[in-house]
Amino acid sequence: MTLYQLIYFIEIAHCRSFSRAAERLYVTQPHLTKSIASLERELDMKLLDRSTHHVRLTPDGTDLLERIERHAVALQNGIEQTKISSKNHMHKVIIGISRDETIPAELLELVCEMNAENEGYRYFLEQNTYVELISRLRGGEYKLAVTTDRNMRTAVGIDHLILRPFEMVLALPKNHPMAHKADLKPTDFGSEPVFFAVPETQRCAERAL
Repeated sequence: MTLYQLIYFIEIAHCRSFSRAAERLYVTQPHLTKSIASLERELDMKLLDRSTHHVRLTPDGTDLLERIERHAVALQNGIEQTKISSKNHMHKVIIGISRDETIPAELLELVCEMNAENEGYRYFLEQNTYVELISRLRGGEYKLAVTTDRNMRTAVGIDHLILRPFEMVLALPKNHPMAHKADLKPTDFGSEPVFFAVPETQRCAERAL
């Protein structure tokens, strides 16, 4: 099993397509297919259900994705740190990421591309709390940070740029009084408890809005 096989698997899981994943990873589709088949043989489990038009995760595939995705960055960073140790002239650039968020596959790919194209620089992703993101941005330890926390917009001394809208999906029982409303705001729930999925634990944390 290699790091590249795991990165390939993560990308396919997000794209739900071997052809699109191959394009985004800059590899051929046969190479991608062969790598995933080798990974499935080594693990002795089927990770993906393939059809003519769709690719879906199997239960084993879903379990593997949940277990490895949050560690992929640490593995990649470890490799890059080793490269820096052998090349002291390289400049280290740290990009902060909110600790309680799933890291987008696109961002992982972008960091890999930048590290491949910029010989004098090495880019790293580092997950941290919102408070630490702000502190390290102000202190210059982080060159930039990526987060969905809206408080970043009003943080003193921090400039922000909206990359893309953040979409949330609300799930309600069919018999809930608000289930058939076209538009909902957090204030509509008052003190009623709402459960948010937490990516790191795949459990639910209860928070009152």
